[in-house]
Amino acid sequence: MAQFGLSVVSLLLSLLSAAAIDVERSFLENRPGLLLFHLSSRSGISLSLPEPVSFSDQISAEQSYFLFQGILDRFLTQEFFSESDLPAWLGRDRLILKARWSFRDNKTNNQYAFRLFILFKLEKQPPRASGRPAGGRDSTKRSNPWKVIEIKAEKV
Repeated sequence: MAQFGLSVVSLLLSLLSAAAIDVERSFLENRPGLLLFHLSSRSGISLSLPEPVSFSDQISAEQSYFLFQGILDRFLTQEFFSESDLPAWLGRDRLILKARWSFRDNKTNNQYAFRLFILFKLEKQPPRASGRPAGGRDSTKRSNPWKVIEIKAEKV
């Protein structure tokens, strides 16, 4: 039984690692679609980003996608990396990833750096409808149970 529990924990941590890598790639490769796969569709996403972005609200996953699409169009990511090897455990179903995001404003050429705090929540997947296809090549991303529910930033 302990071995089964250890296997489950190992699987959940590997899925979290995959989610964190996708979030990093989303910023580095200017691909907000990668981020969308990991945003919670069950609750609003709480976003708080200081100037020059200047945004603070709770919005849907789809709205978050369009917001980040605009942000990544205007700001060129220079670096994005996790500040620790593993996210901090906040309870039985929540983890927080601390990351550093450095970017340049394409309009003004000014450079900025944020420390991001990305809150992940473990969400159980709803049962799959019978006869529904598995989802193709992106099904593993869609089935990842770690979902971003909050992103907060502070200037460095």
